[in-house]
Amino acid sequence: MVQPSQLVPLQLALRLLVPDPMIGEIQFSLGKLPDELPIELPLPDQSQVVASLQQEQVAFTILIQVPQPSLLIQSWYSNRLRALGWLQWQSDEEPIGLVNFHLLGDPASSQRNAPVSYLTFCYPPQSLTLTLRFCSTTNNSTHVKLELSNNRVLRSLHREEWEGNMLNWLPIPQLVPPSGMRILRGRHLSGSEKALRSEARIQTSLSSDLLLNHYSTQLAQSGWTQQAGEEQNGLWWSIWKLQDQQDQMWQLLLSFVADENYVDQFTASLRILNVNDFEQVMPPASVPIPSTESILEDILRQLISSDFFPDIETQQLWIGQLPPGLPATLEFPEQTQVLGSLAEQGNKAELFLTVPLPLIQIWDYLTEQLFSLGWREPHNWSEYENLGFTLSRKGRWEQTNFVHPRDGIECWLTFKAIALNCTDVKVTWLLPFKEDNPPVENAPSTPQELWEQALLPIVVLPEQTRLPTEDTPSTSQKPWGEIPFPKLSVPEQTEVIPRETKYTNENYTFMVYIITSLSVAALVTHYQTEMQRTGWQQQVTSQNENCYLSLWSFITEQGRVWQGILNLLARPERRDQYTGYLEIKPL
Repeated sequence: MVQPSQLVPLQLALRLLVPDPMIGEIQFSLGKLPDELPIELPLPDQSQVVASLQQEQVAFTILIQVPQPSLLIQSWYSNRLRALGWLQWQSDEEPIGLVNFHLLGDPASSQRNAPVSYLTFCYPPQSLTLTLRFCSTTNNSTHVKLELSNNRVLRSLHREEWEGNMLNWLPIPQLVPPSGMRILRGRHLSGSEKALRSEARIQTSLSSDLLLNHYSTQLAQSGWTQQAGEEQNGLWWSIWKLQDQQDQMWQLLLSFVADENYVDQFTASLRILNVNDFEQVMPPASVPIPSTESILEDILRQLISSDFFPDIETQQLWIGQLPPGLPATLEFPEQTQVLGSLAEQGNKAELFLTVPLPLIQIWDYLTEQLFSLGWREPHNWSEYENLGFTLSRKGRWEQTNFVHPRDGIECWLTFKAIALNCTDVKVTWLLPFKEDNPPVENAPSTPQELWEQALLPIVVLPEQTRLPTEDTPSTSQKPWGEIPFPKLSVPEQTEVIPRETKYTNENYTFMVYIITSLSVAALVTHYQTEMQRTGWQQQVTSQNENCYLSLWSFITEQGRVWQGILNLLARPERRDQYTGYLEIKPL
C-alpha cells in the first residue's frame, strides 16, 4: 500500500465516507470485519482485512488485501459465491468467461486497460446485493473492496417487480367497497415506506353511519384496533392502530365528508402513518462524545474512491481548517468547529463543520447570507416554509441548494442535527458539468494554488451579478398567487417539527409532528384561533381526548371557494405527541 502521508481524524473521515446525513449509526473498524454482517462472506486464504465500515443494518463496506493476482481472486470469488447460492450478474467488464471458463485476453493487457474490475452478485433468500471491486498492485497482490447492501432500493434484480409493490411496504388494508358504490373522481394515492394517503370522491346509497360501519368492520377483521370515532354534521371519522410483526406501530385515519349539494356523495379519505417515525425526528438532548481515533489518509482515499485511483494532484484535503485563501463569502457563527475541507479542481469544494446551534437557526443564518449575496433557489422552496404550520424546529436531516445567477454554479447546504442545540453542516460548491470542458493541464502543485486557480470562482459572486434584496424571488411575486394559505403560529410549551409537505395540482397538504405540554383542549383552541385570525371560517368540528378534526372554508376576493381540513391526532398511548394535518384545496 502507499505510504501514509498524514493521519485523518476519524470524525472527519466518517463525514467524508458517509455524505448522506440521513444515515444513522456508523461503525468503523480497522483490521477486522463488521460485527453484525447479515451473512458470512468468504475470504480467500492469506487475505488481510484492512478496514470495514457498517452503516446501520443497510450497507457494509470491507477493504481487504490478498497476496495473489487479481484474475485469480476474481475466479475464486466467482466459483465460491455461486457455490454458496449467490447469483452472478454478467457484465462486459468481467474478465472471466462463464461458458468455457477461460480467461479473456492477456492478463497484463487487462490490467493496463481496466485496472479495476467488478463482479456483482445477489442473494435472493435474504435480498442482498454484493459488489466486489478488484485492483491489482505492483507487487502482484490485489486490493478487494466488498460492498454488501441490504437496502430495499438495491435489492435483487430478480425481485424488483414484486418488491416495488407498495402493498409490501405498508400494512395497507384491502377494503371492499359496498355494493353499488361509484367513484366519481379519480382516486388519489400517494405514499412512502412510512406513510400513505388515499382519497376519492364516491357516490353511494348507504347512509353515512352504514358506510362508516361497512369499512370499520373490515378494518377490525384486518387486525386494526379502533382508538376513537365520531359522526358530526357531515363529518364521519374513525382512528385505528396496528402493531405489525416488526413491532412497528401504525395509525390509520378513515374519514368521510358529505357533499353539501348531493346527499349521496362523499369525499372518502384514508391515511396511514408509521408513528415510530416520531422517535427519528427529534435529535438527542446532548451532543454525543466525538471519536478521538484516526485512520490513515491512504485508507480513507481508497474507501472514498470508486476506482482506487483518486487523483491526488487535483484533489486536496485539509484537516481541521478551511482551504487557504477561502474568501469571506460566507460567515460562520462563533465556536464553529471546522472538521476539514475537501477540494477537487474544476469540480467541487466541500466544507465540513459542526455548529453549536439548533438546525433551524444555522439554516436561517446561512440561507439569509446566500440570498443577500444574490444566489437564487432553483425552485423557490423557501417560499412555502412559513405556510401552514409555523415550525419551531427543522427536521433532523435537511438539505437545500442555491444557484449562481450567472453561470449555474450550485451551492448545496446539508444539515444533520446531532443534538438539540448542535448541528453538523456540509457546504458544497459544484461547478456545472460541461462535456466540452478541456482536460486540465499544468495542475497546481500546492494547496494554495489549487484553491486560488480552480475553486475561487465557485464561491466568489461578482458584484455586478448580485441582485438587490427587493428584486429577489423571495420578495417579489409569490409562486402560490391567490391561494389563501393560513400561517399558524407555534403554541407555547410546544415543538412543531416538519414531517411532509406535498403539492398536487392545487391540493396542498402539510403534515407536522407536535410535541406539547398543553392539553388537547388548549392545543385545539390555539389552532382554531389561528385559523380564524387568518380569515378562515369553521364549518364542522369534532373533538375528543384523542384527536380533533375540522372543516373550514375561505372565499377569496375573486369569489373562489377553498376548503381547509385541519386534523390533530394523538399518538397511540400518548397525550403529549400529535400528528398535525392541514389540507388546502379548491371546491
